[in-house]
Amino acid sequence: MKKKIWIVLLCALMLMSVSGCNKMPKEITLLTWEDYVPQTILQDFTQQTGIAVHCETAETNEEMLEKIETSPGAYDLIIATDYAIDTLVQKQLLEEIDYDDIPNYRYVSDGYKGLYYDPNNQYTVPYSTAGILIGYDPQKAGIEIDAFADLLAPELAGKVTYVDDPNAIVGIANLILQQAPDYTETYEESAKILQALSRSILSVDANMPESPLADGTAAAGVMFTSQLGYAMAVNPNLEVVYPKEGFIYTVDAMAIPAGADGKAGALALMDYIHDPVVNGKIMPEICCSTTNVSAVQFMEESYRTSEGYNIQPDKAAEGVLFKPLDETTQTRLNYIYKKYFKDWQANGTDTETE
Repeated sequence: MKKKIWIVLLCALMLMSVSGCNKMPKEITLLTWEDYVPQTILQDFTQQTGIAVHCETAETNEEMLEKIETSPGAYDLIIATDYAIDTLVQKQLLEEIDYDDIPNYRYVSDGYKGLYYDPNNQYTVPYSTAGILIGYDPQKAGIEIDAFADLLAPELAGKVTYVDDPNAIVGIANLILQQAPDYTETYEESAKILQALSRSILSVDANMPESPLADGTAAAGVMFTSQLGYAMAVNPNLEVVYPKEGFIYTVDAMAIPAGADGKAGALALMDYIHDPVVNGKIMPEICCSTTNVSAVQFMEESYRTSEGYNIQPDKAAEGVLFKPLDETTQTRLNYIYKKYFKDWQANGTDTETE
């Protein structure tokens, strides 16, 4: 009899231990960019689950990486860009995920799973995506544009607005050369393409490259879908182009930093975010394209039908991720970009590539 009682007590203690491990926290800390998860969504999540979400922000991926590395256990969930997530994976700073705890993961498109930063789907849940596309006004351009190479046409001299992004623009030069966008073995041919592209520059802007396209000053523009969507909403004369060479895109993903105390709460928020109805509300607010195959039907019509904001499902396979570079290579790429594209018109010379 005593032996039976001890067995019952031992089982009870084991159940208490398991339930303690899975107990939902009262609060979790999310690290991402400001307003990247709408406050209304976080409030609704708290109302439904009782889990408060403290959101800490950073201005760059690099700042998020530093926070994770210097403050272990301080964050329960991070949303960052693929290359930053890759760094965290390589440094073993993320918790593995049991996807059975995220039922809505089934709505994530297979096209955004198994990517270079998480090839075995162990650590991440895709949040959103954005691509580099072309928008143009056929009448102002004077030519039909269906490829990045068309931006070299003399008709577009001084008429194109570009996003100020070295990886994207050098990546475009590589695509024109039929190389992978992150090709870095030599920059000699890329530099020549960048010089030629520079003749088309009307403006190069990191923050609002869409403005000249929206107000009709530019005949064409190369920018992220979030920017292109706005321009097309303002200027009905614009058409979107998925360049025939392919297009560059990025993925922002959710992950749980190693040592997170609120892992169960982070998993619950991941699942909530991929509820198709919820996801359909989030993406129009942050002006990104969804990775959720069922969310589009729940978006407001003006956003759902926008060719600028949303990467078309049948075109997604044509996208190419720009993989991260080591520090030395990235520094050299930045130099090539600035010298042979951004500053070429004003200061161009025939100096050899350094």
